[in-house]
Amino acid sequence: MALTNEELQDIISNLSPEERKQLLSQLGRQVEVDNITNPTQSTNTKPKVKPKSDNSKVYCCPLCGSASYKKHGTTTSGMQRYICKDCGKTFSENYGDSLRYTHLSESQWLNILNIIAICPTPQSQLFACRQLYGKLLPEVKIDRKNNYPDVAGVFDITRRGQVYYISNWKDIVTGKISNTNTLAIINKIILKEMRSEMSLEFTSEDSLKINNIIMNPPYNNDTYLDFVTLAHKLATDNVVAITPAKWQAKGGVKNEDFRKNIVPYMSKIVYYPDSCDIFDIAEHGGISYYLIANSIYNIKFIKNEMVIYTNDEVRKLNNNLWNIGDNIVTKINISKQLDIFNIQEEKNCYKCTLGKKIIRSGSGHKDTKGKFTCDYSTLHNCIVLSDVGIEDSNYENRLGDSVAIYYGSKEQCSYFRSYINSKFVRFLVLMSIHGVGIYDRETWRLVPAPKAFDHIFTDQELYEEYNLTSEEINIIESVIKERK
Repeated sequence: MALTNEELQDIISNLSPEERKQLLSQLGRQVEVDNITNPTQSTNTKPKVKPKSDNSKVYCCPLCGSASYKKHGTTTSGMQRYICKDCGKTFSENYGDSLRYTHLSESQWLNILNIIAICPTPQSQLFACRQLYGKLLPEVKIDRKNNYPDVAGVFDITRRGQVYYISNWKDIVTGKISNTNTLAIINKIILKEMRSEMSLEFTSEDSLKINNIIMNPPYNNDTYLDFVTLAHKLATDNVVAITPAKWQAKGGVKNEDFRKNIVPYMSKIVYYPDSCDIFDIAEHGGISYYLIANSIYNIKFIKNEMVIYTNDEVRKLNNNLWNIGDNIVTKINISKQLDIFNIQEEKNCYKCTLGKKIIRSGSGHKDTKGKFTCDYSTLHNCIVLSDVGIEDSNYENRLGDSVAIYYGSKEQCSYFRSYINSKFVRFLVLMSIHGVGIYDRETWRLVPAPKAFDHIFTDQELYEEYNLTSEEINIIESVIKERK
């Protein structure tokens, strides 16, 4: 039922100045949406440029970060363009936006999509709202240390989508809540607040249908495995997840179950061996993002992304996410894995010792306490593994920073050392790194045991023994640093 002019005037007169300001802002936005969704019949009329206002998404130059910029004409679609006074680059409001290259308007996409975000903390809820709804209301000040107010009162919410904080997400994800349907819990939380706000698709009165899930779940303590597993159960179509790539090698029940129940459904995998190529974090074993479908894929699209090696293949996921590494391991055809765990201590002989931590790069420094630390940020010229020491069997490592991995004569120890220090072996170890330590079988799972340690091993000998191609050799030589 439409309101009369008198009724509208009566409502407006009872609003506070701030409420009137918000009403004008909302009306202005709605007019913009109406102009886009209901264009005029004329195709020759150039769309009016949206003037820069308090609602502008531009805060600084997205290329150099400078706050010194000015207007610089418009784009072909009529959007305001800017030029940076410092770096001289031009940009528009949607630079770097996910909708930058689409032919549909933002309002058209938002009419198509219904977006739901479920957050494990109030902080992540706040950040998600910032991405979905835009900038904060100018009058709102947030005390990030202690107070996270209701997001509806923090953001100028004009887009379709809802962001919810679920306090007991850990119990839901890990299945600690017994005899409970997870989707029903989510329904109860979401539907109560949004049934009247969004036109979502329901399979029944109480059931929410989730078609696709996009996620970057928590990484600590392998929690991401639980999140991805739950998402696969909930999504009717696809799941896209970005997670550590250690699921490919790490042992334990959770990782084994993940490889058994989830990995077969992966259809596309993109692998960054160096996590710093995509995130500013030191995630041992790299980062992967993948598409999980609703049917099993024996043959998968696997892409490797790194500075010196970019390659994509369609293959079975056999040994490793490294495409070229998988070729190498296939040639090796490991009949016996190198075993450094069942060695028996021998008296009156020598022993080979190895540092307990994986060393990725060639650079390092001592921290304030004098402890040596390494930079894990690069896969170009990696050392991988500390130098093997040869010690008398009576030698006691009081610091406890290394372990004995081989016993024998001094000559035999030198043979063993040459094998471990080879680029060939260190590359095989690199492909299975999933943590900071060396002392687990998964780290050495791709390293074959030689027939005997009876001579000095060289990389050239090992390359020839396993018939490596020039491309495979070049990758190993580029990635692994020469020992001095």
